[in-house]
This record gives sequence, structure tokens and C-alpha cells, in this order.
Amino acid sequence: MPIVERFQRRTLLIASSLAVAVFGITFGFATTPVLIVAAGFLTGMASVVQSNVTHIYQAELFPTAIRARSVGRPYALSRVIGALLPFATLPILHALGAGWLYSLCAALIVVLVVLIGILGPRTNAKSLDTI
Repeated sequence: MPIVERFQRRTLLIASSLAVAVFGITFGFATTPVLIVAAGFLTGMASVVQSNVTHIYQAELFPTAIRARSVGRPYALSRVIGALLPFATLPILHALGAGWLYSLCAALIVVLVVLIGILGPRTNAKSLDTI
């Protein structure tokens, strides 16, 4: 909570997303137990920050009258995609290995980061009506 209020949410979302990508790739290619545990821990921590900031940030982007629909539909779609994703990623995992699967995920995260950087407004210390 203190992190989300201290830093610009858009910037924190970009930074935590990039951290998930970097630590995820490190985890996927790690071969020593210490590196596996450290990269796994850091991936998890960055993912928790990313998830929380995402929910806060996206709620700030929409007017009150349509906020529930505008946040609820993408969340529901993300649950459906989350259920179907293993069927798409397991063949990649089997064919290329964990490191390359994490690299593919990291590439998608970079696309997300670029889009947020270009299209995402700054929201901290602004009235929801002015965003």
C-alpha cells in the first residue's frame, strides 16, 4: 500500500511488469537452486505488486457510471484466458523449455509496457473526474 501511494501508478505498473519479465526469464533459465529460489521469489513479489497496481490503476481510468463494467469484463476475460492458457503454453514448454516460454511471456509483457507507456494517463493526485 505505501508503494502504490508513493509512486505514480502508471510508472509502478511499468516497472513491476518489467521486473516480472526479467525475473521470470531468469527463473526459466536458472540452473542452480539458489538462483531458482531467488528468481522465483522475486518473480512472485513483482507479480503481486503488478497485480495490485493493475487493479487500482484500471479502476481509476473509467468514470463511476461505467467503472464496474469496464473493470469487470476484462477481469472475467482474464480468468477465461487464464484457464485456457495452459493448453497453449504446454506445447511450447515441452518443445522449447521453460526459459523460452518465459521469454515469450516477457515479450508480451514488453508490448503491455509500451502500450501503457504510450496510452496510459498519470492518475496519482488527480480527481477521478479529471482523468
